[in-house]
Amino acid sequence: MRAALLGEPTVKRRAGRGDEDAAASARDCKRLKAGDANMVKWEPERWEQAEAENDDDDVPLARYQRPRPRPPKAKEQAKKTMRKPQEQETTFELSAKRRVLVRKWKNLVLVDIREFYDDDGIAKPSKKGSWRLSLSLEQWHKLVELSDAVSEAIQLVEENRIRKDSLVDVPGRIPKPGGDSRAIAFPLSAKRRVTVRFFRASVLIDLREFYEQDGVAKPGKKGIALSKDQWVSLQEVAEDISDAVGRL
Repeated sequence: MRAALLGEPTVKRRAGRGDEDAAASARDCKRLKAGDANMVKWEPERWEQAEAENDDDDVPLARYQRPRPRPPKAKEQAKKTMRKPQEQETTFELSAKRRVLVRKWKNLVLVDIREFYDDDGIAKPSKKGSWRLSLSLEQWHKLVELSDAVSEAIQLVEENRIRKDSLVDVPGRIPKPGGDSRAIAFPLSAKRRVTVRFFRASVLIDLREFYEQDGVAKPGKKGIALSKDQWVSLQEVAEDISDAVGRL
């Protein structure tokens, strides 16, 4: 009898607790169905994945190290180590600001006659097309062949004695080009000429590229005009220039 009396409240308490748990579960189900933001949906697969990602005991040390840079391929390494070859150059001075530069560009040997300027005591070649002309080997050799004819033309222009038959023995010579009565020209190539002309009380030896317009050859901006003294200096070093060309 006493045991029954003692056990009765215990049974009632357990029954009451079971009712409370059932009621709480029912409330949670309602909240979950209603989309309560504070409720966490039970997804077994998701929780197992999260636990696996956070399990530091099974993660190798290499996972925490920075990835090493991939070594460059052979072709990439070759591109980085390649350097532009130095141009071989020989310079000859015609005057304080005019020089001849013999150089090799790629597989071409060029003879540059150009203007130089002073940059903090260092002579540097001008990049203006109107103050330079790069001659190919054929054009340079042609200029050397015409050296005596040009010198004779200088005297004729200076004395204003240009005639239609002047220097008739020189192949391709062009007396009075463009209607200039005090000038005579000699072709270096199809588009380049050396013209001896009178300009502002002095004789100039103009090495220039020409272009065609309406069937008429007209002088372009690419070229350089030498004075008589500069031409004489060019003649004096012409043999040395040819030797420098032969060494390239």
